[in-house]
Amino acid sequence: MNTRTMSPNDSTTDGTATPKEGDQDIAQGAYEAAGFGTLYLVWSSRGITHLTLPGGKHPYSAEAGPPVHAIPAAWQRVLDDYFRGEVIEFDAIPVAPRGTEFQRQVWAALRRIPHGKVRPYSGVAADISNPRAMRAVGAANGKNPVPILVPCHRVVEQDHKLGGYSGGIEVKKMLLRLEGARLEGDEVLPGQLKLL
Repeated sequence: MNTRTMSPNDSTTDGTATPKEGDQDIAQGAYEAAGFGTLYLVWSSRGITHLTLPGGKHPYSAEAGPPVHAIPAAWQRVLDDYFRGEVIEFDAIPVAPRGTEFQRQVWAALRRIPHGKVRPYSGVAADISNPRAMRAVGAANGKNPVPILVPCHRVVEQDHKLGGYSGGIEVKKMLLRLEGARLEGDEVLPGQLKLL
């Protein structure tokens, strides 16, 4: 499987590809995350367009979607490192989520939240120069087609409560703990993950 790497003109500074007319999904594959479950990925020539969490609804069936391939080795290595608990950023895995301009702005801001950090919805709204858009940021998080790689699990409420997660609150807790968070109930303990 040949997948081209993105050029600087293809993406924003955070590795999020700018969708282009006619950009179609070209392959799909599965990744087995030890202790987590199977992730299903779909990608175009520009990057990953969908990542389905365990138990989630995959956008294609094997018969109806693009051909099934092994995911590229470089992506496999990054995911292996992540699920072993290593501190990594997902810059080596290009993403190309499809959505509205506002959603893509939110998702690009999420890609800038570092591993081991959390950001409140209000902070993400401020990051996109729309400080009153906290609810809209939450809605964009819920529509994120590439969870983990576009780390919407790193967004919490202002009072450190976890808030929601499209993959379920237990999955959000698991991902945050994997990144070093100490949680009590549905809250990130102060001092464990800094609010940026």
